[in-house]
Amino acid sequence: METDISTIIHKSPVLLAFKIIILEVLIELLYLVISGLAQLIGQQFDYNIRLISPLTQLLLLPVQISVLVFMLTKWSGETYEIQKEEIIIRSGILKRSEKAYPFRNMQSVIVRQSIMERLVGAGAVSVFIPTLGTDLVFFEVPNPHKFAEQIKEATPDQFNSQFIMRK
Repeated sequence: METDISTIIHKSPVLLAFKIIILEVLIELLYLVISGLAQLIGQQFDYNIRLISPLTQLLLLPVQISVLVFMLTKWSGETYEIQKEEIIIRSGILKRSEKAYPFRNMQSVIVRQSIMERLVGAGAVSVFIPTLGTDLVFFEVPNPHKFAEQIKEATPDQFNSQFIMRK
């Protein structure tokens, strides 16, 4: 099946939301540990530490915002585009890069999913490129089986192509 329409695929938004929730939980646990240690130290030395809680929040807030901005820019800055004869990987926001991989150089397609990725319908798709001697891995792909099928359909007949075997 050949199509002239290209398909642009973003990384899974569900996995991004899950990572943000994990970040929030970890920041909250860190806050509780720091507050608990401050209270414990304050009780041992008879100090009144009422300012520790707001100070801890003020110190953790920039860390939390920085990590969140990093996660969002990394997620939004990478796309995979399936065209008629190649896959294009675009990444970066400030420093943009674009890499194109022709389907004629692709040999095998493997889908890998962790338990969490199966629950949210995402996964990694690995494509072996013999001319490079390595796998090209697409991470956090929503509906990875459909993505893999699109690659398989676009890959030319392997019996008419020459491939380098893996060692």
